[in-house]
Amino acid sequence: MKTALQKGLSLFNARRYAAACAQFEEAARLDPGSSQAEVFLAHALQCSGEHRRALSLLRALVKRRPDDGAARAGLADMLCSQGRLAESAAQYERAAVLLDGEPKVLVSLANLQLRLNEKSKARESLEKAVALGAGPEASLLLGELLKSSGDSRQADSLLRQAAERSAPRDRRDALMEGLRRFRANAKLGRWDESFAEADKLLKGGPAQDCIDGLIVTPEPSELQQTLEGLKEFSSAHSKSPWPAFFRACLLSNMGRGDEALREMSRFDKLPARYAWMRCKRGELLMVNRRDYPAAQREYEAALRGAPEFWRARAASAENALCRGAPARAFKTLELLVKAMPAQNKPWAQAAQGRLLLWSGRYAEALACLEPGVQSGVPQALRHRGAALLLLEKWDQARSDLDESLRQTPSDSEALTWRGELKRRRGDFKGALEDLAAARRQDSANPIWSLANGALAKGAMGDAHGMWTDFQNIRRDVLDAFEKAAKTEAKSPAQTDKVRAVLEAGLRLARGMRATNEYLFPVWMRTSHGIKP
Repeated sequence: MKTALQKGLSLFNARRYAAACAQFEEAARLDPGSSQAEVFLAHALQCSGEHRRALSLLRALVKRRPDDGAARAGLADMLCSQGRLAESAAQYERAAVLLDGEPKVLVSLANLQLRLNEKSKARESLEKAVALGAGPEASLLLGELLKSSGDSRQADSLLRQAAERSAPRDRRDALMEGLRRFRANAKLGRWDESFAEADKLLKGGPAQDCIDGLIVTPEPSELQQTLEGLKEFSSAHSKSPWPAFFRACLLSNMGRGDEALREMSRFDKLPARYAWMRCKRGELLMVNRRDYPAAQREYEAALRGAPEFWRARAASAENALCRGAPARAFKTLELLVKAMPAQNKPWAQAAQGRLLLWSGRYAEALACLEPGVQSGVPQALRHRGAALLLLEKWDQARSDLDESLRQTPSDSEALTWRGELKRRRGDFKGALEDLAAARRQDSANPIWSLANGALAKGAMGDAHGMWTDFQNIRRDVLDAFEKAAKTEAKSPAQTDKVRAVLEAGLRLARGMRATNEYLFPVWMRTSHGIKP
């Protein structure tokens, strides 16, 4: 007969989270001396969307059992999933000590240290894990890390171990094994084996979690070698879409969008199982060419082949907003949120929150962004900070933006938002420091950091500096600002007019501080009658 814990696990794996919670609660009642049921209960609550209750339960558990390594590891997992990375690392480190270097905990700690760009610490954790027999995941991570540092001989040995087959326990384990083998073989340049593994995974249907794992991310020093290896493979396998797809992804990341589009020129003839790749082509058409109708056709083609590929629906909604169809954009996201399983909803809600922020609907944006923040969705914390700022909840906004930048110090958009917050609160020197850092990260089109910087300099009595920043803003953008302000500024002596134009421009932008040109229509197409 199954125990309550076993029943709970079966229900959890079947994604019946409410029923699983009841079984885990029963298991905890029957065995109060064990923390296992409470840890599983917390994760079931998290998947049900009860993020705060889940975290509170684990915090209380650790407070009651400070020397329980499994409880601390569970709390670390929860903190990590909710984007609280520094707290999570501290709990993993303590759990590893309490559990005598439990390999799985060390691997989780290493993954987190890699996210925090603490490579030397990650290497130490992984070397301990491998020595303790952690298995292929640790071998893969350590192999990738060593490869990036130039230690190819040891790296290749570890990667070959990671590419070996094992006996998966269930469907999820089989997916993780396939993705691991894909990554290991790709890192070794064994494209035949890597793409064969990818094709095998796609036979089960191109689900989102499968597609998300099929990513090639070489180190900068390996980029050219990877591009050449993919080109060579393509010459010998002209019918395979994989090399063109990955070359397009890499070229796009290198800022070579036109070349990336040429790589995908024949993707309108892809077999159905590869149709999801057309989402990348749509993104390139939208970002690099501003061809919104063509991009939409690509998203629709991707969804015909992979209806579960939710990122294509989110991109389609963003496209609709750029084309001046907000009702269609929000309807698309509303339906997406309803259709997604509970554990994935925060990603769609964060996309919904981002578009609401850009549209000036800040309170609604907050409600949608909250689950994303609690689930650790990238950028959700930054966008929530922006919404809080625009609602003039200064302390909460500062807390979010500080934490967002602690996790990603090079985020130019978060730096701009924090600079704006400091400016609006009278810390002009601090504002200029953040805004200068934002421009160093995004020197191509620093509209919003220049606008805020000019206002900060004006407030400090630096009319010349204010005018210099003002003039460095693109002329078409200044035209939009001046039309919104219903006035023009023609000399540095007109400080009041310069200030009025810049403040009107920031109001016009609403919750937009991204500098991507393809997003300009979102804030230029307004009731002011400005055409993108």
